[in-house]
Amino acid sequence: MRTITYKPIQIHFECACGFNMVDTDNLQIKWSELSANGIIRKKDKKTGTPFLLLKQFSKECQGHEE
Repeated sequence: MRTITYKPIQIHFECACGFNMVDTDNLQIKWSELSANGIIRKKDKKTGTPFLLLKQFSKECQGHEE
């Protein structure tokens, strides 16, 4: 049985007020379960390095309005 490894995932969070935040997190997830959880594979345009991306959107403002 294969072990499930930690994968670095870039998380893009967008709030209803327009606030955007990018963070990186290490999640323990199977490769076969990436698309079911909304995680997509992308390549960096500049370097060509592959990375995992998760986009999250909140319909409610989280108190970031200025």
